[in-house]
Amino acid sequence: MNDHMMPVSSCASPIRRFLELGIIAIALLALGRGEAADPPPVPDPLGLGERLALIDYLQATYGIHPPPGETVEDLRQRYVTAWSKAQAPVPDDVADQNERIRRLRQRISDRFHQDAEPTLDESALVDLLHRLESEQQDKDDAAIAARAAKDAVRPATPTPTPASGSPIAHLAAATPSPLTNTASTGQLMRPQTAQMRISFPADGVSDCTYWHDAKHDLLIVTFGTDHNGAFTNLDTMTWQSFCQATEVHRAVALFGHGNGTGIASQSIDAHLKKYKDFYESLGGQLPPHQLECLLFASCSEQNANQMTAMRDGLGYYPTWKVAAGARTYMNGPVFLAAVQAVINRPAASTFRGIFRYGQTGDDVASIGEVGEDGERGQLTYWRVLKSASGFTTTEQP
Repeated sequence: MNDHMMPVSSCASPIRRFLELGIIAIALLALGRGEAADPPPVPDPLGLGERLALIDYLQATYGIHPPPGETVEDLRQRYVTAWSKAQAPVPDDVADQNERIRRLRQRISDRFHQDAEPTLDESALVDLLHRLESEQQDKDDAAIAARAAKDAVRPATPTPTPASGSPIAHLAAATPSPLTNTASTGQLMRPQTAQMRISFPADGVSDCTYWHDAKHDLLIVTFGTDHNGAFTNLDTMTWQSFCQATEVHRAVALFGHGNGTGIASQSIDAHLKKYKDFYESLGGQLPPHQLECLLFASCSEQNANQMTAMRDGLGYYPTWKVAAGARTYMNGPVFLAAVQAVINRPAASTFRGIFRYGQTGDDVASIGEVGEDGERGQLTYWRVLKSASGFTTTEQP
């Protein structure tokens, strides 16, 4: 055994002891630096693939939102930089405060689409958030009350079916922001359809409509207000897709601005649990039956898996289901693409697809699944692209 590896005796020279301890400290520091040079692999529990997993982790862990089209190499470098920076020692009280401020700014941006002044401190950010929440709640309450008053003087009656050949009004032609004005869908024919509004006095619900024809039944429930035109004609387009289904004939669709775990300030799982009987009977229009299809149109930027919230609320997975992708925004084209992809697949086929909007980018995405008892198929990737005649959906290799 070498001398410098021997225990330091009580009679050792103070200078020698100092040097030995210094060598040990330098060695430990070098070891620590070596470990810090290589961050751990990014987790991918949902099987999203490295690119989407990196984006998901950067957004959820570090509040970093990479621009659309960034390469995997760039995302890896962002992750290494963010991880290395996070290793620097920061006093607990400062770190906690910085994290709270970051989350407050992110919440204000996500929910109200505005950036807080950079000079605002934590207390001012809390006040701003509370004010914005109060203002939005007042607007929602007023809109819901106005709708209820309108219903009170006008009984719900089936909507007259347009004459054969009449086109459905299409959505505004523009590149959609999160769940915002989707582009033209072209000339579409409405089948022989009955449409009836149903009273549903649940917290946060602003509209409830039952659509049906000879073979299909669809209940569409909207939460909160459509403050940016996101859901204009989306109910019609959802019905237009659903009434072509060959494998599923009974479904519920939920629309609303949300963050993944909630929709218009309502907890997804708590709401589904409370009103399970209502949904399983399609608003009291049919005998109760376990939901076979649930279509969810809402953003999920603060939650990795809306499907789990569906299951927790109902107590089971519907066989056919659509939700936002992991921590992404959603818009009409990706929602409808996922709906169209799942409703014509047999229950035993097991399908799982992620539908992303545009040529590049991962911030807007929906996920469609088919599988009995929550069984999942192999993950596939799709791009939803705008064309002159509407939208096309193409599988990626």
